Amino acid sequence: MTDSWRNSVPARLGVPWGRTRAPVDAPTAQRIRRGLGSRVVGSVFVSLRRASSTNDVALDLAARGCPDGLVVAAETQWAGRGRRRRAWHSPAGSGLWFSVVLRPACPVAEAQALTFLGAVAAARAVQALYGVCAGLKWPNDLAVGGRKLGGVLAEVEAEGRVIRHAVVGVGVNVNIDRAGFPPALRGTATSLREILGAGVSRVKLLQRILEELDQRYLILRRDGTGPLVAEAGALCPMGGTIIRAQHRGRVLEGTVTGLDEDGALLVRLLSGPVVRLLAGEVTILR
Repeated sequence: MTDSWRNSVPARLGVPWGRTRAPVDAPTAQRIRRGLGSRVVGSVFVSLRRASSTNDVALDLAARGCPDGLVVAAETQWAGRGRRRRAWHSPAGSGLWFSVVLRPACPVAEAQALTFLGAVAAARAVQALYGVCAGLKWPNDLAVGGRKLGGVLAEVEAEGRVIRHAVVGVGVNVNIDRAGFPPALRGTATSLREILGAGVSRVKLLQRILEELDQRYLILRRDGTGPLVAEAGALCPMGGTIIRAQHRGRVLEGTVTGLDEDGALLVRLLSGPVVRLLAGEVTILR
């Protein structure tokens, strides 16, 4: 490891607050770290006014040797992305857009569990703070009532078969009104403001998510991914649903039977056999 990560974030990736005064509710380093009850996650915090993508910034810092648990948060992203590089709507002042650098030294085959790490932490946080029962839509969505509240993007760098570092990016729609979503998303996305009928503190929410994530990361480092996958399974109410999936160039239909020990989705095909899906587009039919 080197200390080159301490150099400024490249301008092509992010813009610091500088002399610009952050809005009262912006998740800046000073506000988040005041009273943050975590051991590893958030011990180093980088807050930006704008970023291409917090994952881009975190991947750059990870490659330059930043410590385990570093968090990058941005008030807005100009090139936020989800799975398959789909654009992620991340307007200023209305959501949480952040990424966490992790160095779990676990097999690459367990990378799916790192996606669960972000999703489970966010689900538990909104339930604990606001009584919102969020669930997981495999593989990476945070959902309430069938609509998307947030998403997670995990990206890993490996040495052989072991993860050298991972970046877990999380986006949560917090104080976005229905009209604030692009027309194409208004029927499928939701926010905490829409669910609760009032806005909430982004600083308080991010602190709780980081604490929930920290607890599960420490367990993962000690006990492996089993406990996390089990918790994700309990939050993923897809058992018994009939789905259609795009998998390795094929279209499959079948009934979800649960999650495998590595986080793969188990699906019993209409033709009989059970297949494991580690990636792919999934549509719930009924």
